[in-house]
Amino acid sequence: IDDDGKPLGIFTERDLVRVVAENLGLDIPLSKVMSRKLITANTSESIVSAAMKMIENNIRHLPVIEEGRAVGMVSIRDIVRALMAQELAYP
Repeated sequence: IDDDGKPLGIFTERDLVRVVAENLGLDIPLSKVMSRKLITANTSESIVSAAMKMIENNIRHLPVIEEGRAVGMVSIRDIVRALMAQELAYP
């Protein structure tokens, strides 16, 4: 996230696995190993829309953006919990 709150990239466990597998060293700056192709959701998107973005892009974390600024992060775990809660509420 830059000084204006705009996201520049994301570093996930998949990136960490790559760092370890390629022996890049754990002292490498995140800017050199983070994923820069940032797929995001906005605060008005539905859970289904966020889930579809994750499925279509084979990702498990989605930064949430409002007015160009990062305001949160949704994970596949969050999506599963929300869908399960909905399913349990309406059997």
